[in-house]
Amino acid sequence: MRTMTSRFWHLSMPKIIIFALLVVTGVFTPALSRSASATVVTTTSNGFDACSAPSTATMDNWWINSPYYWVGVYIGGVDRSCSQPNLTSSWVSHVVSTGWNIVPIWAGLQDPCYSGGGSLFSTDPTTAYSQGQSEASSAVGALIGLGINVGTSGNAEVVDDLEAFNQTPTCVAAAQAFIKGWDAYLAVSPSQVSGVYGSSSGSDISALTGSPAPYFIWGAYWDLNQSTLDLPPIPSSAWSNSQRLKQYRGGHVETYGGVGINIDNDSANGPVYH
Repeated sequence: MRTMTSRFWHLSMPKIIIFALLVVTGVFTPALSRSASATVVTTTSNGFDACSAPSTATMDNWWINSPYYWVGVYIGGVDRSCSQPNLTSSWVSHVVSTGWNIVPIWAGLQDPCYSGGGSLFSTDPTTAYSQGQSEASSAVGALIGLGINVGTSGNAEVVDDLEAFNQTPTCVAAAQAFIKGWDAYLAVSPSQVSGVYGSSSGSDISALTGSPAPYFIWGAYWDLNQSTLDLPPIPSSAWSNSQRLKQYRGGHVETYGGVGINIDNDSANGPVYH
């Protein structure tokens, strides 16, 4: 069984021992006060994301039996494709108290050249910028509703889900403007850690630089290689200061402790909420 790295509470003991200590000491509770003291930390551990947040019982099971330490969670947005019956402030408090780290994902407006349907942002860069700000405002509202601490700068993070799109010059410019609006809003005090998720090539993450730019990226590149440096065509010099997550395998079912979930596999050298 894997052990915690020094980035997690500065402990190095198996997860099952940590779980037992939390129960014995009374820290392992669904009390909402736990989320208020949580913040963003950097991890190099592996995680997973799933369309719907698993139940707390499943998360408890997987905390003991799986090799994962963080979970990507879709907190809202017009393009969110799955219902979230389990996702509440109590759920967040419970899983964070257990030891899990979270990466909140906002599945909002998509690029005007996105072929998957749904609601799209404008091809006009000025309008797209404003829409990016509006989406970030809605995402912060969702964080607050889930009890995730946004009262202090740098204490929360959120990722915009930018799906792959046809990279015409007009649509690349629109994506750049939209993400700049997203980043600009999240930079306003109390600033939150801004991220963007997408295909490392199909979402043209390399173009999302400039000022402001996402603090970190979560690139999807399903090569089964866990190295966060392997996200072509993104150069290794970009987002190089512990600013990368990677989705290295797409949807499939994994089973731990007798409980199966359809997940994507993720690795990290970057920020998570804990």
